[in-house]
Amino acid sequence: MFDVIMNNIPESITLGGIIIGLSGLFGKYLSSRLIEGYKTQSLKEIEELKNNYQKELRSLDERFQLNLIKVENQLQISKSTYELLFDNKVGTYKALVELRVKYFRYKNENAMVEEDPADVIEAFYTYFVQCKTLIEDNALYISPELSIRYDKWMDEATKYFKQESTDGLEVHGLAYTQHENDINVHNAQFSARSALVNETQELMENIFEQVNADLSIIRSVSNRPLETRQYS
Repeated sequence: MFDVIMNNIPESITLGGIIIGLSGLFGKYLSSRLIEGYKTQSLKEIEELKNNYQKELRSLDERFQLNLIKVENQLQISKSTYELLFDNKVGTYKALVELRVKYFRYKNENAMVEEDPADVIEAFYTYFVQCKTLIEDNALYISPELSIRYDKWMDEATKYFKQESTDGLEVHGLAYTQHENDINVHNAQFSARSALVNETQELMENIFEQVNADLSIIRSVSNRPLETRQYS
């Protein structure tokens, strides 16, 4: 290239002009090489960045998909747990409502309520004990409000249950036969059972009242989509 340049220089051009001309040509040549080198390096760096970002995006997508699967699994477990708890809650309140209906039907419709006070005490006592057993066996599924009312009743009823046990122990074993012994114990405990019914009946009926209120909430909740359900 240098020979071609020199052969085409007019004779009238001085050495200084030649040097200036060559400097310009070399400057353009070097600038072009520098630009091409910079461009090549930049494209290489951009490609590396692109590859790195693609790797990060794939990694992020994989982690996102794994987390999504975990969340979906947890949601499915939560739904299953919710459905189980709700079914158990419904079963508990079904039994409590049936007991409530029997209690008030006996109290309001049975002629024996006024005819035989002793039998009434025994019937009410039986309902009270059945309610106690249901609530204690299913404490996980009752509402906080029902639990509070039950605790109030139990605070008052405990002394009568204790007295019943004490009265039974005092006569236990005094009869010759097991049948007679059972009758003696039952009769000895009647006073405590009577006191329990008479002194805690209002508190027990407060429990039945709360059962009815909770039932209304359960009915409302059962009519909602699963995703929006909330209950006590």
